[in-house]
Amino acid sequence: MNSSYNFCVRYNLTLFSHCFHHHHHHYLLPGLSIGISLKAQELYLLVFLTRYLDLAFKFYSIYNTVMKLFYISASALIVYALRVREPWRSSYATNTLPNDSFKHWLYLALPCVALAMVCNESTWGLTWSSSRKHGVQTEVGHYIFEACWAFSEYLEAVAIFPQIWLIHKNKSAEGITGWYMVSLGAYRALYIVNWIYRAMTEPHYSAWISWISGTIQTLLYIDFVYYFMTQRNARGDLPL
Repeated sequence: MNSSYNFCVRYNLTLFSHCFHHHHHHYLLPGLSIGISLKAQELYLLVFLTRYLDLAFKFYSIYNTVMKLFYISASALIVYALRVREPWRSSYATNTLPNDSFKHWLYLALPCVALAMVCNESTWGLTWSSSRKHGVQTEVGHYIFEACWAFSEYLEAVAIFPQIWLIHKNKSAEGITGWYMVSLGAYRALYIVNWIYRAMTEPHYSAWISWISGTIQTLLYIDFVYYFMTQRNARGDLPL
């Protein structure tokens, strides 16, 4: 992996972790869980758990391991706080749960499972190079690893939808929530730049699953970002 590509990846991870930290720190303050979609956080937790299976097979670097564990633990902490821990559980149940009503398991997770089972690099007859690179050595393990990775890509593309649904139901977004989503959009947009760069510099580079999923995810942000940047009121809320 060349140094330019490595820099792009590290910059994207740093940007994502920065906005992720500030968003989650804000909502871990007592009584400030209003506006966060628990269902979106559950989907992101599932994305990270299925994407980072290589943590059990191969060590790359301290940076790589720490960042992956950070994503998993931060998402798990938010899900735990909103589902179990007081005062966040009561605050979420009273102020957010009525509008956080999108059926995420039925309409997002299950379709992504079905798609990943039939559309992954293993079922397309591609080589084992990707899975072997991550320490997977058996045919069954190869299929499971590739299906989980494809599932994480598909699910990440739509994981933000419950948050968008909640904002539309609430008719407004708190400033921190809006900037969190803008930052996530920037994070994904930078990955598109990275894909273009790799396509121009690496012979035979191909990542169709990432390309299609990333494009869908980016499109989901466009409408929200447009309104957030052009129609914020004096308080920083977003009229919809």
